[in-house]
Amino acid sequence: MGGNPDPPRPTLALSPDGKWAAVALGGRVVCLDRGAGTAATAPGTHAGPVRALAFSPAGTHLVSGGDDKAVIVREAGQGGATAAAAPSWPVTSTWAAPKKVSAVALLTPRPASARLFSLAGDKFGDILAAEVGDGKAGGEEAAGHACCGHFCTIVTSLAHAPPPPGLPPSDPAGGGWLASADGGGRARVS
Repeated sequence: MGGNPDPPRPTLALSPDGKWAAVALGGRVVCLDRGAGTAATAPGTHAGPVRALAFSPAGTHLVSGGDDKAVIVREAGQGGATAAAAPSWPVTSTWAAPKKVSAVALLTPRPASARLFSLAGDKFGDILAAEVGDGKAGGEEAAGHACCGHFCTIVTSLAHAPPPPGLPPSDPAGGGWLASADGGGRARVS
């Protein structure tokens, strides 16, 4: 008996185009450029284990969340991309969830939209959303806003499907679909 009842697990994410791989190592996020064979530790280190990583649908941003309740959004691999000069991953947005973060996602409400939102699921079933900063390094939101959730259970994964092209803004699915799953084996689509 004893030990940690919820030990950190290996966490990784692949960009949609397959160029980038991100791996959580404790509180650090290491980003790998698969084409150039370079690796760089992303700025914005977490104070505790990183539990979740995800790329935006276009692969332009990476979000991480963990036991320190922080949600950190970075711009994907700017500059570098050679063995001599690894790309940087500037922080574009950070915010604090009220509880430990167990799942993250990034979404755009419509494919042509320039707006980007970070989502975080926590260990008590809440799913929070915050608009990503204006691109200035270190831009911050005060906190995410609750948008939906699961009742008193760990949110284990989040996924977003954008709306089909040509869908009118008045359609209820105008922002696409958000799918979530929890530790009790339940899934929810909103």
